[in-house]
Amino acid sequence: MSQQHINLGTQSDGKDGDTNRAAWEKTEHNFNDLYGGAMSVQAMKNKLINGKLDIWQAGPAATATSVNAIAWGPDRYLGQAYNGSAGTGTSTITLNQQAFATGQDVVPGNPKWFARLQATAVGPQGGTGSMIRTLQYIEDVSTLAGGMATLSVWLKADSPRNIGFALQQNFGSGGSTSVMAAQTTFAVTTAWQRFTFSFPVPSIAGKTLGDGHNLSLSLYLYKQDNSDNTTFAPLGSWATGIYLDFAMMQLEAGSIATDFDARPFAIEELLCKRYCTTSRSLLIGRWSSATSVRFYNDFEVPMRRAPSCSLLLSAFQAEATQVAIYTINGAQLINLLSDNRRSLMDVTGTISGGTPSAGAMAQLNQPQVFLFRAEF
Repeated sequence: MSQQHINLGTQSDGKDGDTNRAAWEKTEHNFNDLYGGAMSVQAMKNKLINGKLDIWQAGPAATATSVNAIAWGPDRYLGQAYNGSAGTGTSTITLNQQAFATGQDVVPGNPKWFARLQATAVGPQGGTGSMIRTLQYIEDVSTLAGGMATLSVWLKADSPRNIGFALQQNFGSGGSTSVMAAQTTFAVTTAWQRFTFSFPVPSIAGKTLGDGHNLSLSLYLYKQDNSDNTTFAPLGSWATGIYLDFAMMQLEAGSIATDFDARPFAIEELLCKRYCTTSRSLLIGRWSSATSVRFYNDFEVPMRRAPSCSLLLSAFQAEATQVAIYTINGAQLINLLSDNRRSLMDVTGTISGGTPSAGAMAQLNQPQVFLFRAEF
């Protein structure tokens, strides 16, 4: 219902305007409209996490080299260069942080960062399925199932080219066969443009859900074929030098692309930490020997599963509490015991600054030495 206005009349006593009852009826209608509208706005409407690309816990530059190279860049996003089912050699993929100019007004919402997907080396292709893409997994395949959904994203590239979009329903280990839920292409240029696409998401009625079920949302810079049930391949070139920039990505319920859901940074960071986090400062442990040490890390947010772990630093300082501070050089992670709330890490290396005593209490004073991942 449209907004209703009270007729105040032209006389000073208002006798030629609305009666009290009529005025309050209009007020009631206006309140009902406002209340109904507010209640219809979905909280946490963006089903993607870190859509504004504010969180980069693993660092601003991600690179991987392999026959199936996967580099985790901004939290929740991976870049992938895959040589194909019978590919040989290696390819190198990068997914790096790029800065918006302060005060730019082309991409609204005052984003600080965008991400650049680029293959800096490509190896020999073979078989099927070769691709260059970025992807985010959305936990729980029931997300948006049986309703309408809308993607909105800002894109540009090194030159005008078509970019593929695909949303796939994955039913997890032991679950039903994956379903290609939606797909399209966007005609991207060298200038920032906002692209939107609305589509029905298939129902999951009758499907079997296995462990780790999810949605996977992909943007393709290159796609060799349609072996995964897309229809828009072949797309792009298997080549170096080309790139895709993306920013302000949102996936929401409904058939209208609404304004970007800019959640508070602290909330977005906590959402990310379910899937990726780094170690905190002041970790406590014990020196196992003169060349190895054990640390314990409690997670700020319970992780999706027991995580994998890697070292972000190859050299760092560790203390024998109230005795001395040593430097561990050439650090290697040799053991990990973990559930989704706590991890135990054994590290060995070459120790400088003295000789720690086995059994002495250890303390790691600096943060972000260990990286934990519980992605899909």
